[in-house]
Amino acid sequence: MAERVLSLTTIGTPHRGTPFADWGIRRLARFLKPVLKYLAIPYDAFYDLTTTSCKVFNAQTPDAPNVRYFSVAGSFRPDWLYPEWQLPYRLIHSREGPNDGLVSEASATFGEDLTIWKGDHVSLINWPAPAMKYRGLWRDRVSDYAALGRRLVDEGF
Repeated sequence: MAERVLSLTTIGTPHRGTPFADWGIRRLARFLKPVLKYLAIPYDAFYDLTTTSCKVFNAQTPDAPNVRYFSVAGSFRPDWLYPEWQLPYRLIHSREGPNDGLVSEASATFGEDLTIWKGDHVSLINWPAPAMKYRGLWRDRVSDYAALGRRLVDEGF
């Protein structure tokens, strides 16, 4: 479809995989895979998000020469109110540095420009966490998405 695409902007995308998927496959797959299989819940995406799988995918999927690529990453530091983010954030931070709780800035970086939004992985797609809304910390992403559109207009798309 490259002939029909002028630009691609990815948001919180683990272009180089995520160490959390590597960790999860090593430590949890043996126990969770049978449960997910029994419940008919697909689990292949976990394997697709490992750093090794993404390296293979990237080697097999070159960029289209006439498409301009941009990316957005999240930057987040969980506190005690976000227990669900503690493990993945710390694991990824120890291996790749700043991250959104699931994807490092390094892995999300792709193309000509990286824009960093403050927030966890889920907030990048404008899903508010109840704790963040309650604390008045949730940020509506509509203006961020509008800025991405404006950049494309400014670039002549």
